[in-house]
Amino acid sequence: MTDQITIKKFPNLLRFGERAGKPNDHFLNAKLFEDVFLKTCEPFRSQVGLLVFEFSRFHSADYKHGREFVADMDKFLSQLPKGWPYGVEMRNHKWLQPDYFACLAKHGVTHAYNSKASVRQVSVLTI
Repeated sequence: MTDQITIKKFPNLLRFGERAGKPNDHFLNAKLFEDVFLKTCEPFRSQVGLLVFEFSRFHSADYKHGREFVADMDKFLSQLPKGWPYGVEMRNHKWLQPDYFACLAKHGVTHAYNSKASVRQVSVLTI
């Protein structure tokens, strides 16, 4: 999924240009996701298996506690158009707590486990 939606603060890398090191004003912006990304997927809707929101590891400057991420995720998921298969992959394994899974279940969203951060091996758990 586009990093315009899933990056809270852009890493200080050349590929992000002027945005490098700065907060992302579009983090978890459901309207932007719908207008820019989801509308382009509409012609292929019947072929979409899972739209995965991939989150890099969050640091304490991003979220002090996982429950803060869960609250933001709950708000974001509640604003997404229904009827699409959504999944979430995140790298803060200590945040994989009952409230996180309850949030996903509430919205009919799947958690995708990534076995290695550097390799795209994903197994899916449907809730």
